[in-house]
Formats: sequence, C-alpha cells, structure tokens
Amino acid sequence: MKTLICCIAVLLCVSIDIQAEEEPVILEKEQVTHRDFDDRSLHIDPTVTHDGRTVYIRLVFPCEGLWITVENEYGLVVFSESPDMSNGELSYAFEIEDPKGKAYHIEIKLDGVLYWGDFVVRE
Repeated sequence: MKTLICCIAVLLCVSIDIQAEEEPVILEKEQVTHRDFDDRSLHIDPTVTHDGRTVYIRLVFPCEGLWITVENEYGLVVFSESPDMSNGELSYAFEIEDPKGKAYHIEIKLDGVLYWGDFVVRE
C-alpha cells in the first residue's frame, strides 16, 4: 500500500508543472544606422523572455556590439551593460536589482538596429 501511495505521489509531482515559466517580451525594432538593404539571408532578431526579475536574451548567431538597457516605470536606468557575446554564447541572462519597480522598458542595440519592448513583473 505504501508503494502505491508513493507511486501516485511521484506521478502527481511529475504531472504538476513545478517549473517557473518565462513570459515573452514583444520587441519592436527601428533601424538606427543607414542601410539601403539587408543583404543577409537570415535575420538575427533577438528573443527576450523574463521570469520575474530574471531576463533572458537569446540570439541566433554570436555577435559583437550588443548593448542592453533596462529602465523602470520611473525612467531610471536599472540595468545597462554590453556583454561579450562574440565567444560563441547564444544566450545571456541577468537579474534586475530593483525591488520597487514593477514595469520595465528594455532596449537592445544590435548590429545597427534598436529593439525595444515593455514588460511587467508579477510577484
């Protein structure tokens, strides 16, 4: 009987989604530098998700010159960094150290293009 109860408990634990889920951040983009045409066959638009105050940025290809800025709802910059992604890394994660903020605006400059989006932290 104990074995049956343990098996049912394990199955329930496995079936329940115990992982935190990342929420996507919808990004818009604007061309910063002047280019007449895009001569690449693949675009390298980044993907941004967040899980609470942890932000994940994922790229298709390694790149140089990535710049990330995050502002809170009061317009204060709470994160600004240019991580080195040229060594083959395709993802970058960072924690927002702003206990008072709830809504954030993220800007990513990459390859002459400015990407931006807004997200809200739910705790």
